[in-house]
Amino acid sequence: SGSINTNGTNVGGTLTSSNGSISLTGGTIGGLVQSNCCTVTSNNSNLQNGARANSSSLSITGGTLAGDFYAGNNSATFTNVTMTGGTVTGASTISMTGSQVGSAGSSITLTSNSGAITLDNSTVYGALTAPNYSTVNVNSPSKVYGTCLPNSTPANACTSSPVTACFNDDFNRSSLGDDWATSTSGGTFGLPVVVANRMRLTNSAGNVATAATLQRLFPAADN
Repeated sequence: SGSINTNGTNVGGTLTSSNGSISLTGGTIGGLVQSNCCTVTSNNSNLQNGARANSSSLSITGGTLAGDFYAGNNSATFTNVTMTGGTVTGASTISMTGSQVGSAGSSITLTSNSGAITLDNSTVYGALTAPNYSTVNVNSPSKVYGTCLPNSTPANACTSSPVTACFNDDFNRSSLGDDWATSTSGGTFGLPVVVANRMRLTNSAGNVATAATLQRLFPAADN
């Protein structure tokens, strides 16, 4: 087929062009997006099963991505995307701008063929590999939790994944204390209290509404 253009279209299956470019705007594509000859461009589309530009470049802006992305020894450019899983391979260079790539529980593989991998204002969890003569550019405030081969610029910019932090309160005291702000908006129970090392929000009566809010800061970034 020739060029494929969509606008706000939801496609459950694949999109394949043998001799034309593919341009997507909005919508969701459930299957693989593939052009055998030409560019694949996506703007704010959710690509659930990857995209391939077998002999040209990828240009992906916005949207939630998953699956394998391939650019036939051409550039692969991602801007303001959220990539939840998969790989980027086959590209001459890879650039990520304003993007969230992977997570602590889902590692992403980025591999460039002939040039650098460049991150601008992006966070990546995974394994980033450029050619031996090139580098992984981690431009501040970008972060990489994983590995950068053969090296990163600046040096040592890639670190192991952060340890997830959870808030815990054993309520081993007689009152909630200053860490908690409590309120009530209905019923006769009153305010939340500590009973037997637990926070009790209500009793067994009906139409009771209370609230308790933690008033302390704890780190949320990357957790």
